[in-house]
Amino acid sequence: MPHYLHFPVAQDWIEAGVPLLIEKPITCTLDEARALRDLSARHNAPVVAGQMWRHMQETIWLRNWIEADALNF
Repeated sequence: MPHYLHFPVAQDWIEAGVPLLIEKPITCTLDEARALRDLSARHNAPVVAGQMWRHMQETIWLRNWIEADALNF
């Protein structure tokens, strides 16, 4: 989802009381981030930021290393 849609989509879900994991950046502006914080508190819907690491070279190497080593047990 494009970054500029994070705020309006999250706003709808938060107002419905749904807890959210939003990919970084959670919003495009500080004002939008503050608005999500306030909505989260008002609707008791936790919001956390996440970052996808599965395509990072270090993560791929580590996953391959763990999988290869797991075969030795």
